[in-house]
Amino acid sequence: MDAENTNAADTSSSSAQRFGRVTADDLRRLLATGQPDAYLVLEEGQIRIEGAFGSEPQGMLILSRAELAARIGGDPDAAALTETAAELDTEVRLRGA
Repeated sequence: MDAENTNAADTSSSSAQRFGRVTADDLRRLLATGQPDAYLVLEEGQIRIEGAFGSEPQGMLILSRAELAARIGGDPDAAALTETAAELDTEVRLRGA
């Protein structure tokens, strides 16, 4: 029974570490979206993609699809996505999120 409790604690701490983190998958999804004006935002601890339907982003704007494509290209390799995700994650943390 103690082993089960330990595993449950490990799982929850792992989830807490990923909460609100920018990942390579987030960047891949942003580049893959069909909306040229899409952007990545952090809202209530969740990273998500929003479309630019003429409104202001809900939450903290991280970057737009166009900014990401200009930074790493439209079809970056896994290493570029991982490195850029780490850089963006640091930028978000420095802004106090």
